[in-house]
Amino acid sequence: MHHNLAKRLLPVVNQLDFSEAFNEYLDDKILDVIREFEQSESEGQMYKAQGKLQVLRKMKQIRVEVQSRVERT
Repeated sequence: MHHNLAKRLLPVVNQLDFSEAFNEYLDDKILDVIREFEQSESEGQMYKAQGKLQVLRKMKQIRVEVQSRVERT
């Protein structure tokens, strides 16, 4: 992540109300994708669901990623 982008995102990810709501939203989406994965009928559907899970879990780490990027520079 580029340093300037991290600086612009820092105020957003540090807002407690936003972080809590965002994580709750992501948790809900993760549960939806887990159900989708469990009901997959083909390997392609399973791989697609796995990719979605990976992205959603990475999004849950955005606060840590932004804060560490700003601290490094």
